[in-house]
Amino acid sequence: MKTTVKDIVIIDDEEKILKSLKRELEPWTIQNRVNIETFTSGNDALDFLHKNSKSVFLVISDLRMPLISGPELLSEISKLYPDIQLYLLTAYSDISEIQNAIKASISRLIFKPWDALTLQQDIEQAFKGNILLEQNRKLEKERAESLRIAGEFQRKLLTSPVSIPGKIIFDLKSHPAKDIECGGDFYDYCKIDNNALLMLGDVSGFGIKSAFITAMLKVLCSANKSSLHGKEIDPSEIMSYLNDGLIKSLDTVKDVLVTQNIIKIDLEHNILTFSTAGNLTIYILREGNILTYENNGPALGFINGGEYENKSFDIQRDDLIIIFTNGLVKSEKSKLSLDRNKIRSILLSLKLDLKPSNAIFEAIKKHHLYNEFTDDVTIITARIV
Repeated sequence: MKTTVKDIVIIDDEEKILKSLKRELEPWTIQNRVNIETFTSGNDALDFLHKNSKSVFLVISDLRMPLISGPELLSEISKLYPDIQLYLLTAYSDISEIQNAIKASISRLIFKPWDALTLQQDIEQAFKGNILLEQNRKLEKERAESLRIAGEFQRKLLTSPVSIPGKIIFDLKSHPAKDIECGGDFYDYCKIDNNALLMLGDVSGFGIKSAFITAMLKVLCSANKSSLHGKEIDPSEIMSYLNDGLIKSLDTVKDVLVTQNIIKIDLEHNILTFSTAGNLTIYILREGNILTYENNGPALGFINGGEYENKSFDIQRDDLIIIFTNGLVKSEKSKLSLDRNKIRSILLSLKLDLKPSNAIFEAIKKHHLYNEFTDDVTIITARIV
């Protein structure tokens, strides 16, 4: 049974060349637990790679060989196994044919006759490059797993709005940035007395740092909820509480901003009262028209003691309330920024009966580059019934 963990494959139709290379590299290969596999045929080398490609970090091939030339062989290996480094063994007299080898993605040329010390250094470089590649892949795998766990934790932490029979039907669509399992979008919900209290926020950036901030917001919200029962709920006061708590908790952490909407729906009197941190708009679909409401206050985490205001308006049966984070309509990577009129036009073109949040998500996704969102996206709709 083979005890080495790495392989070098060398192909040359001259046995004496193969024996010479193997002999000169033997001290280094023993020290580094590397095995050398030699072949006089390119096809035999390919058969070996089909079964053992994961252990091979370097292929060295002679330029001139029967049946399949060195450049042709290395080009095939490059397509099948792009992680394997490729060296071409050639003579100075072959310079005119080396141009073809460039297309084979070769990493280095080894000229005959070779210098033993230089050859060993070249092999050492390929070996270290392979180790670095494996380390990077391990770190990337660990990073992906950390993001997956953080995303799973975040999804369990956030509270989705719960429809109230005969009063209001909620719908939620939340989608983290591409290739990232967790994000900076924050939402929370509770029913207090005869009020539905809904929050939607967007933490600057994305990834674990932003997810950590959303967890802090959740803790602050949970601590505040118990004090709201039996009192007049004031969204602006809740916003001030979250702002001051966030600044205090993130004392030495800089460059953290949160845009947020806090919405109170009075289910008895059909009045919506809201307070906003940052530039977020509330859209209301009513009888074939779109109404918009804004109330700009400073973003959370921007200034201690920031002042926030409330705005109120009447709501009526069959109103569809629509709120979303900026990732839905803005993207620096794709240079997209949908203005209010464009958003209104898109919303009016849709049939928003069942799963309206998903319908909005899919419709606006078509306006993004490559039909993909590059930021966290969360959409919440509330139908008054």
